Amino acid sequence: MAPATRRLGRSTIQLIELVEELKKRGVNLKSLSESIDTSTATGNLFFQFMCILAEHERNIIRERTRAGLASARAKGRTGRRPKGLSERY
Repeated sequence: MAPATRRLGRSTIQLIELVEELKKRGVNLKSLSESIDTSTATGNLFFQFMCILAEHERNIIRERTRAGLASARAKGRTGRRPKGLSERY
């Protein structure tokens, strides 16, 4: 079974600020499953790059969701459940 994943922040800026705050306290992040170690320059770069990619992916999902909802509205769909059986049944 894969280990549970947790979100540390909701934006790239928030994640980077969190890591910087932890560094001020003498704490570095080290991933057990990926080669991310924020105590090194390369590990810190990789961490920031992954943050940016994750935020980009969320933005793409948000755009696609909005486009899908707009398309459904244009077709007259409201996204709600039917109130009950139609007269036909």
